[in-house]
Amino acid sequence: MSIGLRRSPLAVAQVLALLCELVSLALAPPAIAQPGWQPRTAFERDIARAMERWDQPGLAVALVKDGQTAFAAGYGVRDVRTGAPVTPDTLFGIASCSKAFGSAVVAHLVDRGQLGWEDPVVRHLPWFAARDPWVTGELRVRDLLSNRSGLRSDMVRESAPDRATYLRSIRHADPIHPFRAQFSYTNDMFTLSGELVSTLTGQRWDEVARAALWSPLGMARTNADHRAARADPDSAVPHVLVNGRQQPIAWIYEDHVAHPSGGVNSSAGDMAAWLRFQLGGGTVDGQTLISATNFAQLHTAHTPLRGPFADSEYTAVLGEGPMGVRDEAYALGWYIHHYRGARVVWHSGAIDGFRCMVAMIPERGFGIALLANGSTAQFAAGLAQTAIDHELGIEGRDWIDSFWQRQVARETAEAAQRAALLAERGPARRLSFAPAQLVGRYADEGRVGTVAVKQRGERLVLRMGGVAFDLDHWDADTFEARI
Repeated sequence: MSIGLRRSPLAVAQVLALLCELVSLALAPPAIAQPGWQPRTAFERDIARAMERWDQPGLAVALVKDGQTAFAAGYGVRDVRTGAPVTPDTLFGIASCSKAFGSAVVAHLVDRGQLGWEDPVVRHLPWFAARDPWVTGELRVRDLLSNRSGLRSDMVRESAPDRATYLRSIRHADPIHPFRAQFSYTNDMFTLSGELVSTLTGQRWDEVARAALWSPLGMARTNADHRAARADPDSAVPHVLVNGRQQPIAWIYEDHVAHPSGGVNSSAGDMAAWLRFQLGGGTVDGQTLISATNFAQLHTAHTPLRGPFADSEYTAVLGEGPMGVRDEAYALGWYIHHYRGARVVWHSGAIDGFRCMVAMIPERGFGIALLANGSTAQFAAGLAQTAIDHELGIEGRDWIDSFWQRQVARETAEAAQRAALLAERGPARRLSFAPAQLVGRYADEGRVGTVAVKQRGERLVLRMGGVAFDLDHWDADTFEARI
């Protein structure tokens, strides 16, 4: 697979090294700035190796060091069918890396005095309710962004007609765990924060984000509308693995429901500006967008990663202790841990066909964002950890291989679960009715919402909102929904 990666050959003398660096800069993909990052050449070799290993179509990288954009570049292709190259301006879905924008917008409103971190949510959204009335009254703004509420909806997001309907369904759902007892990663409290922002400002969440953050930072490419993003002439096409190869799929996201838990679309160039803002503590190029006091809340540990829902890729791959990670916690829209004496602030993101990873070492003025148009979960994480080791001068561990092995292990386990499920089913029993009798509209009190079953030729199709699932007969009167 050709990935369009250019790099200078290794030199054996200082003069040749300087010449090669000049040649490399001339041939490299367009970049915003080139103040330099010493390990760049070695890291680009790692990028090439990782893209080949994972059969990765395209990748955009932004790296910031000491307040400057060291490089913002594209590698590989936007679409395997066309071969169009990735550029620093190519748009990707950044999935849950959007959550940091969600918490920053809330901090902006706290700065303006429109709400406080400890405000009860029902003070501003009196219609909101959890199943437990005490939790309803006690849920605070800070709880929404720190993954400790234990609350989420059972409704399928695709079937929800709007965000308010989706969030009202939380009252029907059992909690994941007791309130504030432990960590559990959920999207829905970030979605609730978006509804809070919209209610207080009278604007859509993305309109507030643009005015408060994206426009002042010059992030003109960033948006929160997958329709606009996929229509952009320089947008990546999402890809998923089909029979072992990355294949393009439609760009779909529940924009009307899920912001800001996900759904932001951005480019390497814009993410470089975002990294500079984060590493500047809320101030960049002399302009303060969030006060130091409230910005500090975003990078402060709030919820230790513990309990049955605290699965951590970094602990699984790097291990715990002095040579691995320690003090893992969730802040407000960010994860935090310590690695070899460095404080790492990071977040990953995954939606169908896109992967994102943003990682920073604030005390070293270092940050990296990786945007990928493939479905392999460990790809961006392995490259981010590789870049961190380069920055810290640590050698001797092949994180690309380590995260690859982690992915293989997870895929093997998932395949075994699927095989066990198929084996348990045995010979499929026949339906007790004609398939056409299923055609119609269905609704419940909140777990699914309203759906429609239609017939398409000899097949049944289940439609939830804007997403359609093929219904394959599983056993007796049970069907399996496949997208």
